[in-house]
Amino acid sequence: MIYSNWKTRTLAMLLAVGLAVSSAPLVRIQVHAENSLEDLKQEKKKAQDKVNDARSQANQAAESKQGLEGQLSSLAEKMHSTQQTIDDNNQKISNLQEELGQAQAQKSERLAAMKLRIRYMYELGDTNELISILFSSENFADFLAKFNYTAQLTKYEQRMIGELENLQREIDAKSADLSGQQDALQENQTRLSGQRDELNGLLANASDDLKAKYADLSGAQKELEDANKAVSDMQEALLAEQKRNEARKLAEAERIARQAEADAAREGQKQEKGQTGGKKNTDSGSSSGGTSDQGGSSGKTDWKTTHAQGQAGTEYWVKAMGYSQQDLDELTNIIFCEAGGEGYQVQLGVGSVVLNRVRSSYFPNSIHSVIFASGQFEPTWIRMKGRWNGQVMFQYFYDRRDLLLRTSRAYQTCRQAALDVLNGKRNTNLCFFWAVSNSKPAGSVIMGKTVFFGRIVQNS
Repeated sequence: MIYSNWKTRTLAMLLAVGLAVSSAPLVRIQVHAENSLEDLKQEKKKAQDKVNDARSQANQAAESKQGLEGQLSSLAEKMHSTQQTIDDNNQKISNLQEELGQAQAQKSERLAAMKLRIRYMYELGDTNELISILFSSENFADFLAKFNYTAQLTKYEQRMIGELENLQREIDAKSADLSGQQDALQENQTRLSGQRDELNGLLANASDDLKAKYADLSGAQKELEDANKAVSDMQEALLAEQKRNEARKLAEAERIARQAEADAAREGQKQEKGQTGGKKNTDSGSSSGGTSDQGGSSGKTDWKTTHAQGQAGTEYWVKAMGYSQQDLDELTNIIFCEAGGEGYQVQLGVGSVVLNRVRSSYFPNSIHSVIFASGQFEPTWIRMKGRWNGQVMFQYFYDRRDLLLRTSRAYQTCRQAALDVLNGKRNTNLCFFWAVSNSKPAGSVIMGKTVFFGRIVQNS
């Protein structure tokens, strides 16, 4: 019994110290990696927001450009219609000018002919002409007929000249009206041309703006791709580092355990040699060892024996221990921080480990002291970045425990696991450690990807 207790205590201390020392740098690396991952996720969110904003601005620029193109198309149709009207009016004016020229020519010809006859008949003032008409007539009736014909011819010429003058006035009026319309159309065409030039300028600016927005969008998408890749790479690296850390921790624990067993065996051999050398030394060692054994195992025989009867990895019950509301709250919170995303069995396993330590003489003897022991439970010192503003993980969730108990199913199952383990329910036998690993050290309990190990107290 002396040898067994000495060996047990030596192995426990070496294993606990070894794990604490060897895991400290790994914890710092892990925390640094998780903080870096949180930073990368924040950068990824910023990149996504930038992409969304750039896409929105590009869409707005495209809509603006499309609107300007529609206005320009409508304006082009108006200009085309106006130009057709101008061309039609120009043709009408040309036709009227041609008609006016013809009417003016006819008027000039008729007026010249009439003037010529009048001048021939009257302006010369020669009465012999009338006398020649008179005497050339066969009779007086013939004379009157010739004279009347001459008068009618003159009246016809006057009427035709009047009609030509009226036609000229109508042509002049139509020409003047068409000229006025043409001036208005030309003015409108000039205005439309100015609007077209302005729209072309706006469209050119809109095209340049759209190109710039698409360039911004392309750049933002590239940043988002880089951020996604950085997050993915960091997650892969973190997972790989976690696996390496757990493997190193398990390997180190096994190495320390083997070394402790070897040291204990050598010490046992020395004691056996000492016993063969003298009865007095043996009695002295027995008395000292018995005192030590009695002090180290007092009050724990029932607990150890009950544990020895339980089967590791299955649920069984041991004697319950008294607890306070603070004990229940702190145990619930550390289970949530360590295994909130796992199932009930793993959560119960974490609680079992905490209570195993409390009932063991190799660890502090209260739930609070076990949870806040230096270098043991990472959530008690890890500071979370991002929306948590660098708060310590354990304290952050502990301050919100009442809200979480009402709203979080995971926190509720962790509370149930805490209540069960305080009332004596267990599923890890005498394990004092756990890790997420594919390794299976001797005497370990496997629950999914979680390994419970380090049974440093020998069953009696």
